[in-house]
Amino acid sequence: MDLTTKDINPATTFDLPGGGSVEIKSLTVEELHAIRKQTRSVKPNRRGVMVEKTDDDLASELMWDACIVSWKGITLDGKALACSRKNKKWLMEKCPDFSTVIGNMIESVDQAMEVRTELASKN
Repeated sequence: MDLTTKDINPATTFDLPGGGSVEIKSLTVEELHAIRKQTRSVKPNRRGVMVEKTDDDLASELMWDACIVSWKGITLDGKALACSRKNKKWLMEKCPDFSTVIGNMIESVDQAMEVRTELASKN
């Protein structure tokens, strides 16, 4: 496997149903660790036992922001919708069609990454 530091985790462009496109990438281990660090806390419960808690909503928002790199052709009420963390969260939470399509795309990118890693380990 020949890697280059220029684009070690490239995004994949997918066409969206009804027009437009979106670029999706896999999360790196480093990004996953950063998200976990931001969303997990350990605090004592009433009995003094340390309990780990995760802010699942924030974890999802950070993962969507990292995986959805950019988009083109997404509009709201006829106006272009900026590819921002706020808009990614809004679409993923409020638009089931969008979140289903994006979820499938993320899964596809992750599966392709697994295949590439497996093939590289055989060489």
